[in-house]
Amino acid sequence: MAESTPPLKFGGGVLSATGVARRQWIADAQKFARAIPGVTSFDDRDLIDEDLKELESLRRQIEQHAVRFVVGTAQIAPGQNEELKALIAQVQKLIALAPAAGRALKIEIIGHTDTEGDESSNQRLSEDRASRILAMLAARGVGKDLLSARGVASTQPARPETSDADKEINRRVSFKVSLLDARQPKESSQ
Repeated sequence: MAESTPPLKFGGGVLSATGVARRQWIADAQKFARAIPGVTSFDDRDLIDEDLKELESLRRQIEQHAVRFVVGTAQIAPGQNEELKALIAQVQKLIALAPAAGRALKIEIIGHTDTEGDESSNQRLSEDRASRILAMLAARGVGKDLLSARGVASTQPARPETSDADKEINRRVSFKVSLLDARQPKESSQ
């Protein structure tokens, strides 16, 4: 399928593009526009980077995942295989697309517990859950340098616990994806 060229307008020495384009097209247009006689600048403010749009969609999908766990353990709950398969596929696709879009990424894996048990035990359990998913992603080829894991115990519930079903939902791992400009220096950890 051939790519379409975004609409171009020219006036006052400015070549303007609007619409949606792949990152490579945008980079080439920025580079070559000034080589066109009469063009003094290229305006891409109204141009949407298609690659970033897809990355943002994948980011949202990954952040919607919640891997559930058996009560009081870091054992993944029965019936989570499809959830894990979808998560792994989306993470791998995100990793593959990010460099072409000029992005680096970080995935934070956040372990949660229900309110049962003492806070100290829940903190360790939430950390174990997050570490378990980190190890699982690493075993599927996701670089550990892209991942971090932390536990928040019961401090960030998905929903208030008014039933056993609510508690089950809160025994989970959630995800936070950061898409960083690959051209910017990475922030140092403190």
